[in-house]
Amino acid sequence: MNTLLGVMLVIAFSFAMLVGPVAWVCMVVFMFKTIANRKSHVDLWRDAPFRNPWNIMLDSSLLTEEGLRCRMVVVKAAGWFAIPILLVLALAAATGKVN
Repeated sequence: MNTLLGVMLVIAFSFAMLVGPVAWVCMVVFMFKTIANRKSHVDLWRDAPFRNPWNIMLDSSLLTEEGLRCRMVVVKAAGWFAIPILLVLALAAATGKVN
């Protein structure tokens, strides 16, 4: 049983090493695309919540339809980035290999 969990840990770690970087790059690219697809009347620095351009992603009324689609891709990519890491940590905890 312990060998099976070890094999599952290696497979999960390999999955995380493949999916994690791809999801991270996808997140960064679509963050920029989300900010670029704001409505035409929205000033990047003046109209953003707390004067931070990245916060435009938090307010749906500031984004176009394309911006809303890009924001959803960012959220999905964040999930794809976090899930493999949590899976590896859970399997490592189950096998007792967390130091």
